[in-house]
Amino acid sequence: GAACAAGAAGADDAATASVVSFARSVLVGGADAGAFRSRSGVRRAATLRAALRCVEHAAHAETSAGVHSGRAVSGGAGVSDALTTVLTLLAVLGEEFCLLREHARWRAAGGGGGDSVTEGSSSMPPPPPPLPPQLEAVVGGGGGGGGGTEGSEALLERMEECHVLLLHALAALRRLIGSSSRRADAQGVPLCTVPGRDRLGVPLCIVPGTAALLSPTLAAFLHPRYPFRTKLRRRALRLVAAAATAVRSASERQLPITGADAPVGGEAVAAVSAAVSAVSAAALEADKRSAKEVGAALDLHVWPALAALLEADHPARGSSASGSNNSGSGCTRSVIEAAARTIAALLKCGAWGWGRAEREVLAPHAPGVFWKVAGGPDRAPPL
Repeated sequence: GAACAAGAAGADDAATASVVSFARSVLVGGADAGAFRSRSGVRRAATLRAALRCVEHAAHAETSAGVHSGRAVSGGAGVSDALTTVLTLLAVLGEEFCLLREHARWRAAGGGGGDSVTEGSSSMPPPPPPLPPQLEAVVGGGGGGGGGTEGSEALLERMEECHVLLLHALAALRRLIGSSSRRADAQGVPLCTVPGRDRLGVPLCIVPGTAALLSPTLAAFLHPRYPFRTKLRRRALRLVAAAATAVRSASERQLPITGADAPVGGEAVAAVSAAVSAVSAAALEADKRSAKEVGAALDLHVWPALAALLEADHPARGSSASGSNNSGSGCTRSVIEAAARTIAALLKCGAWGWGRAEREVLAPHAPGVFWKVAGGPDRAPPL
């Protein structure tokens, strides 16, 4: 009977997840977010907020299940699907912002039919990539050579809209990742109540889906190749720093309670405490496995973008192949802080050794000569 009930519950959960996934797909317009692309203003904001709430609810449900069972909470199908939707929306907004900003700069330089630059002159900037048909229709033909004042205003309005929505989404995701350092019982998941030890909980550090969030899409908001604003890039750096802090906390976490710590009160209380300890040990071990997955994502996707940002601020670090415009990142201190936290997390979770960390920090010089040949500004990252 119990097995049948468990099977029925599992079937209900699967059916619910399927319905939610279908509704989310209809909301954004499929894998290419066609419906989202055609919307503007408040409707876009509502769609993005709904997608973010789906991630929050799915992550909370997965965390609750992981706390009770002691299994890994790296992200189930529900979290993965919800994150895929959010990352798709972020990619759409980021692509539109970059295209619109390039067109705005092109027009300001005289490429959009202005009088500041003579047509065909050598100083004429090259035209940016054409706008997609849907976006061109929204901004009033902003992708072509025409487009008067109304088209320029629509272009700037749409660009600001993308910027604000991206700021909101990255802030919401950072709050979600940053909340992982709280104790599980503070999130409404009490494990057990023992006299003298009320509201015992397992400190879980990694929110489900964090590794999937640290993807090439997020790394694009860091890379100097793309013309994102400093405020947006700084917001993405804060998200990366929060994930790195969670990895470090999970790698350093120790078991908070053991069977020997059970309060005096008889064999029954000791047995309860021992059972809670077993679940705690399993959950913490799963949390450390999740930290390794997040560390691998930091190493694979995030660190190359951080290294390019460091090179933009300190050209002596590389060969100027980062794709930046040599104007700097605009957020040097935030880049150094995020890089320092990322390196510490990679060391703690075992993704890097001290040799790799030393090479990355002191690049391009060898450890033995760095402090002799490196200039003053280039000493800032190692310090």
